[in-house]
Amino acid sequence: MQSGDVTIAAEKIALVAVGLDYQGKRDVENRRYSDIVMSSGLQAIEMRTPPHRRVFGLVHIDNEGSFRLLERHNMSRRISRDVMTEIVTHN
Repeated sequence: MQSGDVTIAAEKIALVAVGLDYQGKRDVENRRYSDIVMSSGLQAIEMRTPPHRRVFGLVHIDNEGSFRLLERHNMSRRISRDVMTEIVTHN
């Protein structure tokens, strides 16, 4: 990933989405299906990368549900469209 004159080693990892029938729903242990998917993805990342790596989630500015998911996993920091455009166009 490039930001100005700084290059950060990065890897894009795609996760699966939760089907519409399961969005906002919970399992028998009262866990949100989206949290189960996110936790599993984060555990997989943790197992294959060195400690203290940063994980970023890119979410469309209008996608409040995904922002709430990232917030529940302590992964949220909203940045302006201009900064996001710069990040995305430099990848």
